[in-house]
Amino acid sequence: MKKDIDYFVFIGTYPFGQPGRYEINNLLDETATEGIVLSYASPMEALFARNIGAVNETFLKNLFRNKNRIRAVPILDLSTGTFVRDIRKYHRHFGIEALRIAPNYHGYVLNATLAEECIGLAAELALMVFIAKQVEDVRFQPPCLSVEALDLKDMMRATGAAPKTTIVLNGFLPHEIAALERIPENVYFDVSAFDHTFGAMETVISKHGPKHFVYGSGRPFLYQGAVRHNLANSSLSSINVRTILDGGKCHER
Repeated sequence: MKKDIDYFVFIGTYPFGQPGRYEINNLLDETATEGIVLSYASPMEALFARNIGAVNETFLKNLFRNKNRIRAVPILDLSTGTFVRDIRKYHRHFGIEALRIAPNYHGYVLNATLAEECIGLAAELALMVFIAKQVEDVRFQPPCLSVEALDLKDMMRATGAAPKTTIVLNGFLPHEIAALERIPENVYFDVSAFDHTFGAMETVISKHGPKHFVYGSGRPFLYQGAVRHNLANSSLSSINVRTILDGGKCHER
């Protein structure tokens, strides 16, 4: 029986509004059809809203009763200075299991100090951390915004302060990951950015092993079938593909 897990989902109404019952039910229906048993979903509205706190709270309330199928993941803006208070509040009132940061959308530099502070708090509360890539990639950030990227090797060092905290990195390309000598046991990459890099995907997964990679559809921003199609038609073994789709060790942590 398939038990696929999707680690990279956004949900809302166009253009970037709060999801209603229709959008939530639609996600539940689509994922059920695809064999996805659990989705880690964040509010699209929080990518551009000024009052991110209110957006997150409404989102968490709306999705609370569906937490067995959808894990609501608030998006935090680490440049506001209130993120520590906000994370603690979401954890206390809604029992969140994960948080997401998207510096590229919010226009700030994710330096090592901020990364370590966020990851340290997540470790204290036993939360997963999703971190989006910071580059000029039009699929993952508005082209008009450009912020300095935290080097991937620096990011690996930042995660070392909390070796038991699960970190999922979104949007990194295979050649960037292949340049790493090793990946810490608590770090995972979702494969949503691998949809157009067929051979490179196989190379990097063969180098580091499938246990460091998890499935991310990128819905609704990316064509949901692309990554799944590439995995199914790659030269990776069926066991490796299944390890990626069901979340492997990431979900067990």
